[in-house]
Amino acid sequence: MYKEMAQVYDELMNDAPYDQWVDFTKQAVKHYSKQTPSCLLDVGCGTGELSLRIAQQGYEVTAFDQSEQMIDHAMAKMESEHEIHFLKADATEFQLNKAFDLIVSYCDVINYLTDENSLTKAFYQIYEHLTDSGLFIFDIHSQGYIDFLLDSEMFSEVREDISYVWFCEETERSHEVVHDLTFFVQTEHELYKRFDETHKQRTFPVEQYKQFLSSIGFQEVTVCSDFSLEYREDADRIFFICEK
Repeated sequence: MYKEMAQVYDELMNDAPYDQWVDFTKQAVKHYSKQTPSCLLDVGCGTGELSLRIAQQGYEVTAFDQSEQMIDHAMAKMESEHEIHFLKADATEFQLNKAFDLIVSYCDVINYLTDENSLTKAFYQIYEHLTDSGLFIFDIHSQGYIDFLLDSEMFSEVREDISYVWFCEETERSHEVVHDLTFFVQTEHELYKRFDETHKQRTFPVEQYKQFLSSIGFQEVTVCSDFSLEYREDADRIFFICEK
């Protein structure tokens, strides 16, 4: 997962709402943090685009992803004035021997934890890496958005240098989707190289996430949506602000 796709990820995500994630983080910290956070952990950082933007806000940033290829791309574009500690790690079993004031996991990273065991293991690891009164903020695709993907079944896009076909398939489990992706990427000889990747994501009910988080030890869990501190049931993206 995210192997050859890492080389085209930034191009495919060039219109992603990175600035909105940064702004939402600032809002959440202002309204819910009991301290002024200085060190931040980005869980599932991908190619580091969001990590870099967060570092520009003055945070000391550590970031990891389970894809070595994504981390390679992140390190290649790191800015000297905003040095970030990038590393390869798994959200369910990382050990950094350091506590963070703020931990974030955006762009539906948590949706890749598709069973209760891996989800609670990741939440536990994150909890253990937070300072007292620290915040954990993450987002997920809503169940309504998963339904939209499954109803649509297929997406495609053709560009001059890259094209893709994206099939969405339902599994036997509620609100779980398998993404079958085929890419055609132009090479230096004006030929196109094909590669395929398969991704699986799942969304649990909001109340179930809250139960998991409370069972780990989080004291307060606030649910928001679509980059706003308010919550709407018909939102595409759900945010959780979790206080240790």
